[in-house]
Amino acid sequence: MRFRNELSLAHQAAALKGRFAGTRVHRDRSSLTWRASLQPTPLSREYDVRISYKLGEYPKVRVMSDLDTRPGEQLPHMYRNGTLCLHMPGEWRPDMFIADSIVTWTCEWLLHYELWLAGGEWLGSGEELDE
Repeated sequence: MRFRNELSLAHQAAALKGRFAGTRVHRDRSSLTWRASLQPTPLSREYDVRISYKLGEYPKVRVMSDLDTRPGEQLPHMYRNGTLCLHMPGEWRPDMFIADSIVTWTCEWLLHYELWLAGGEWLGSGEELDE
């Protein structure tokens, strides 16, 4: 089902390229894929991230870089398919720019990941959901 004020893939791609110079966006008729290196803080490492978006669905974010875990623990706020859990259902809408929402939320997730890795507690908000 199409959302009434859904942004076009061309608008989403232009916003991503405009806000993040030097990144790549691949787009076809019904989907786009954006790949970039994100560094959540100046002290953080860089992470290779891929965002896939199909019209009518939520954007899916996957960290392509290796992510360490704590001994005996699984990565928190991550779906079984390896994509990040960034928001509750309904918090992201197709009239929102991925560049302003999903990319920002991804950087926040990466920061919370680094803090969890160092201290063992997930300091971000939200609930872990199964997908």
